[in-house]
Amino acid sequence: MKILVVSHRVPYPLKDGGVIAMHTLLHGLKAAGAQVKFVCLNPKKDNVDVSTLPRYFFDDFGFESVDIDTDIKAKDAFLNLFTPHSYHMVRFYGQPFAQLLARVLQQDTFDVIHLESLFVTGYIADIRKHYKGPIAMRAHNVEHRIWEKLAANTGNPVKKWYLGLLASRLKTYEQATLHQLDALVSLTQEDEDFFKSIGFKGKVYLSPHGIDLDKFDHTAQPQGTPDVFHLGSMDWIPNQEAMKWFLDEIWPLVVTQFPDVQFHLAGKKIPQWFYERNDTNVTIAGEVPDAVSFMQQHHIMVVPLLSGSGIRVKILEGMALGKPIVATPRAAAGIDFTEAKNILIGEDPKKVANQLIQLLTDENTRTQLGQNARRLIEERYDNKVICGQLLDFYRTL
Repeated sequence: MKILVVSHRVPYPLKDGGVIAMHTLLHGLKAAGAQVKFVCLNPKKDNVDVSTLPRYFFDDFGFESVDIDTDIKAKDAFLNLFTPHSYHMVRFYGQPFAQLLARVLQQDTFDVIHLESLFVTGYIADIRKHYKGPIAMRAHNVEHRIWEKLAANTGNPVKKWYLGLLASRLKTYEQATLHQLDALVSLTQEDEDFFKSIGFKGKVYLSPHGIDLDKFDHTAQPQGTPDVFHLGSMDWIPNQEAMKWFLDEIWPLVVTQFPDVQFHLAGKKIPQWFYERNDTNVTIAGEVPDAVSFMQQHHIMVVPLLSGSGIRVKILEGMALGKPIVATPRAAAGIDFTEAKNILIGEDPKKVANQLIQLLTDENTRTQLGQNARRLIEERYDNKVICGQLLDFYRTL
């Protein structure tokens, strides 16, 4: 089976959940027997020097990309207010990439075109000029819901209005565009239910993010005094919101009980204002060269997300490494967990703080929670199985 995968960014280096999810999918589809061609945008914000990519991108996936500037510009954002269009989406459309798609589709034939996120759906009309087969999209999130939640959590009335406008336009675009697809692949049951609720007429298939189990050694846990850590892309607004809430409302409660406990924050593009906070017992590692190695060095993962959609890849990876994890309901959404067995779930600051204190105090609970988490990944999130099943679904289109 030949699949053309179209993405809004280069899935390398493996620094954040979205990139890891795309990278894992490509290798999983190939391992399942598919012939995969991969083309993508290369945005200025996360621009990758493609000459530095590993050879397998070109040898195994026929990699091609087009540079594009998707940066937010004040003038463009202001002028967009006087149009009905989603500013999120118009920034990702460019004729050079449309021309690349046209050339690829004229030179080769494909059984399925797989769009990796909403941000490349603006090219559906260009694709249809040269291709009449099934088009599927894997939805990493229900995008407009993220912005609705951000607007709801914002106190500034002007910012609340603007975020609400962005969310409303994105929702209109999202609902209209999805009906141009033949199939939707959702990462969570919650997102699948939403797509069905808006009357999507195509096929909907639930396919969670898979984990390559052999890349996550859970047998060697760190020694010494237990600590707490978080790892995430800090240019994503929901992660900034989550960390601010954690450091303002939760971490001080933990430090009161454990004056020497340490919190380690890692991730790309951490805003300067995090460094300027000077929080007690907080070490900001910034962007780390190896996310798995960073997680292996620390004890207790916390994921205090308040907004967002889709599935949190870093939680799945933490589970694969046998880490005890404390998360909010929003952070753990879409994961087939059993609360208090393979993860602890807390929504208010006092409960999250008490759960962290419990894990800092009780080594047996830490160990059991981590072992159960690893077992869940082995049973439900093996990438080889998940991608093989996705390929079977694509054969039905």
